Amino acid sequence: MNEQISFAEIERLLEASDFGQLDNALKPLLSLDDKTRSASENLFIYRTLGAMHAGQKHADDALKAYEKAHDFDPRDYAVLEHLGEV
Repeated sequence: MNEQISFAEIERLLEASDFGQLDNALKPLLSLDDKTRSASENLFIYRTLGAMHAGQKHADDALKAYEKAHDFDPRDYAVLEHLGEV
């Protein structure tokens, strides 16, 4: 995980709809290979990315991110719910 920002801070940015800062926080994480993180970390990152895109009304990008999150945990209720919304 990026040492510059915690997952708690990423959640705060999402809740505040601070999409510019959130995008800046996620970019370094997304630049790394998914294999460098646990499945739960990848789930969090891609679910958050999907929520960011959905909040920006970028449905295609949101769908791609949620599908990627789904790959890491196909039973995650939040991801399933969001997949049904986009």
